[in-house]
Amino acid sequence: MGERSARRLLPYDRRLVGLAVCDVLEQEGCLDFTRDGPDGAILADVTVYGNPGRFSIAVR
Repeated sequence: MGERSARRLLPYDRRLVGLAVCDVLEQEGCLDFTRDGPDGAILADVTVYGNPGRFSIAVR
């Protein structure tokens, strides 16, 4: 399966969205994620139902 991209408009402050994404990753046990600076993309390697996946989430 190839790379996919999605965009959403959210009525929230981008800093809060970034914090929420990190919080969800931590709660789900994904401690292998990094952040490119305070306002940068969040990069995570996650295994879901035995399938490895790599996510890059940017809040702009």
